[in-house]
Amino acid sequence: MKALTFGILLPVAAYAAYADVPRKEDFMAARDRIEWNAGALYDGRFEDGVAFEIELAYPAPAGVSKRDADGFVQTVWEPRHYQGEPSGLFAVNAGDATMRLKVLDEHSAENGAIYTITLAPDRATGRGTLTVPAGKPRSFTLRRSVPYTGIVVTRPAPPDLVDNSYYKQKGFVFSTFFPTLGDPAADAWIRGRAGICRDEGECSNNVRIQWRSPSLVSLTSMVWGDSGGAHGDGYFETRQYRLDGRTMTPLGLDAFIDLGDDCRATISAYMVAKLRAKAMPQADKGTLDGRDAAPFTPTSNGIAFHFNLYELGGYAYGAPTVFVPRAQMGACVKYLPAD
Repeated sequence: MKALTFGILLPVAAYAAYADVPRKEDFMAARDRIEWNAGALYDGRFEDGVAFEIELAYPAPAGVSKRDADGFVQTVWEPRHYQGEPSGLFAVNAGDATMRLKVLDEHSAENGAIYTITLAPDRATGRGTLTVPAGKPRSFTLRRSVPYTGIVVTRPAPPDLVDNSYYKQKGFVFSTFFPTLGDPAADAWIRGRAGICRDEGECSNNVRIQWRSPSLVSLTSMVWGDSGGAHGDGYFETRQYRLDGRTMTPLGLDAFIDLGDDCRATISAYMVAKLRAKAMPQADKGTLDGRDAAPFTPTSNGIAFHFNLYELGGYAYGAPTVFVPRAQMGACVKYLPAD
């Protein structure tokens, strides 16, 4: 693990190179990048045997701002109740040996609950308690399962943005967070998405584990950037891998549901109805027709279908998710992972 910072004269040389080829640089391999063990996914288990998954961030090294470090969003989910969107966690304290993380999810019964966690010195294991408002504390243990890497590269603001007060002060920043699964093909796909950068102001990417069980790993890749407009923009993709020992095999949507006409119609009708309930302007476009490669997250309870920005409405309408329960899909289900 290397942690490199700028020397006094480096920004001048970097500016010249950056101005010539602003987006051709491979930031993942930049000699002056700051790279560190950014966090990990942990397998959790409560004292009553209930399993959960939690992603924890580690302290960022010197040279990485809090804003950039916060690009690694801490999350938690219980497989038995999971609908494809993990609950976010907010750090109540910082810099202490014991972490206190508050659940921020208005759709979760645990909204406002506190995870209090102490990791072992090597961070491989941990212990803690979950305190739910008006509930009894629950003890749990943690075991690290998948590590995450963080990379940050900074540059002076490019010529087109030197008059932008924000970028003039902040400069250009490339940041990315991604897991390492140990499979060459899967890790190559992950690093390829993590390293994309097409914007002049900043690039901020995440590849995250959205589901993990003994038989399946589901990934979400978010590529985001800003070139000094009214707001940034981005898109996400998903990738599913069947696990068979050390072998990881990519799976398409057709591995999980029957994509015949009748099943498409049944599932699409449910999705459109849910999108209308969310007041999406173009809800009728939220079908399976032509969306065989649509972003989705399979869980033991059903499938969450994700829509990118602008796909069903303007920027203000966000990127909605529709969860289709197993029971709603009926005989159309071919395979869903076990808890």
